[in-house]
Amino acid sequence: MSYTEIYLVKKNGDVEHYKDIKNSWRGAMFIWTELGKFYNTQESFSFDFKETWKLYDNEKLEDFEKITLGTTFDNVIVGREKLIGVALAFDKFYEKYQGSSLKEQATILRDIYKKEEDCLGVCWNHTSVNGDMWQYYPACEHEEERLFNINKDENNGKHWFLFDEKNEGKLSQ
Repeated sequence: MSYTEIYLVKKNGDVEHYKDIKNSWRGAMFIWTELGKFYNTQESFSFDFKETWKLYDNEKLEDFEKITLGTTFDNVIVGREKLIGVALAFDKFYEKYQGSSLKEQATILRDIYKKEEDCLGVCWNHTSVNGDMWQYYPACEHEEERLFNINKDENNGKHWFLFDEKNEGKLSQ
């Protein structure tokens, strides 16, 4: 069965696997589907969520919905100082749209905040069946596999912090 992967970004930039949550369909797919139904951005169930993703830049969303949606985007990192706020957003989303894994994810974010002093932030791979954007793949045979590092590895230069002001509107570009 697929799962949602939560990663810890250490202060030195290394990205380490932290926890898995069973059944990735209860994660990003659930969030996109529920927002799509509630805000009428999908006529029928399909895997085209472009209109739902565009809601991030729309004032229709409540803050907790925007935060929750933002955590589902590729290459996003949530800084340690924002983890409790994100956990609260996940709690509110779970209350409104029950059936997701967000309660479990909120608990994990709170645990990381309390226990992981070397934490710069958290990131996700929302389904284990896709390519892992937080894995470093050596460019040649002479390189060794190692942890992905946000300070060294480009990840196509796409990782970004969810609450960083310079990234506002990033999704609509």
